[in-house]
Amino acid sequence: MAVVTNGEHESRIRATDAALAGLRAVLVDGTLQPGDRLPSEPELSGRLGVSRGSLWGAVRTLVTLGVLGVRHGDGTYVTAMRPGTMLQSFAWAVDLVPLDGILELNEIRRVLDAHAAALAAARMSDAQLDALESLVEKMRAEEDITVLSRLDNAFHQMINAACGNETLAEIIQIFRHRGDRLDRYRLLPLNVARDVSWLGHRAIYEALRRRDGQAAAAAAAAHTQQSESWIRELRAEGVLS
Repeated sequence: MAVVTNGEHESRIRATDAALAGLRAVLVDGTLQPGDRLPSEPELSGRLGVSRGSLWGAVRTLVTLGVLGVRHGDGTYVTAMRPGTMLQSFAWAVDLVPLDGILELNEIRRVLDAHAAALAAARMSDAQLDALESLVEKMRAEEDITVLSRLDNAFHQMINAACGNETLAEIIQIFRHRGDRLDRYRLLPLNVARDVSWLGHRAIYEALRRRDGQAAAAAAAAHTQQSESWIRELRAEGVLS
């Protein structure tokens, strides 16, 4: 088996980076547009002045990032490159963020949650508001922590979907997913997790029902701040580390 030296490894990385830069250039300048099929490897590697091996590595990276998609038996195509879809590849990295990083993410999420709620106040339909109210009322009496967590997530997903900004909704969901993995509902007494959380959700819902964007933003920010406070308290008690 051939041994790859550090110098050879670095050379391959530089070659792949050059191929990535070339592909990025033809995507940015519009030579390749969403829906276009990539030229054959020999043609494209010749056009970019890179080896076929480095081109293959660059293509694989862009597939992982959601920029390119492989249609088996038909070739590789440029995707629609929708921001929300492309951000999904960012989620795996966020999942690695340690506790201190989660607290930083929460500070950002507080702003994003507030903005999403303000947008949703103007854009939610009456039917969506009715569905949101039903979720809130189910939370009030729920005694199963797993169900309570699921209702919480559904509540926020509904608001994010109604805000009308796919990118904003995707970023919030990525941050929420990492925070939810702490499973704070199971680390707190049920009456605290349920009752305090219910009050926060109810305040957001009532502001949305009034179509009061400013109040909805304030309630959403306060609700996210409460979750952040719980995380800090649990860390101070040594429950989270």
